[in-house]
Amino acid sequence: QAKASMAWHTEVYSNVEVRVTSSASDVHEYRVNPERVNVSLSGRPETMDSLTKDDIHVTVDLTDLVATQGLVRKRLEVAVPPGATLIRVSPPDVEVVFPTHSDSKP
Repeated sequence: QAKASMAWHTEVYSNVEVRVTSSASDVHEYRVNPERVNVSLSGRPETMDSLTKDDIHVTVDLTDLVATQGLVRKRLEVAVPPGATLIRVSPPDVEVVFPTHSDSKP
């Protein structure tokens, strides 16, 4: 017979902010869509009970991105605390929107 303490729990954390990583010399103002995602984690109850969405770090790495006009899709990277296992991030990627030159004022 299985012990209840051995059971793993799965939690869904909604509206986790996507953080953009770009090189220090990059002055582009990228936007990502969506700006927030849902993250499903699994872990022991004692681990999951203490987690908040602030413990989950979702980033999109734009350091190697060449600025173009239009849309580019980039896969998200998710860092979770020790004891938690990433089940799913939804959506798994975001659209990177580059500012168009027509948006800037002289």
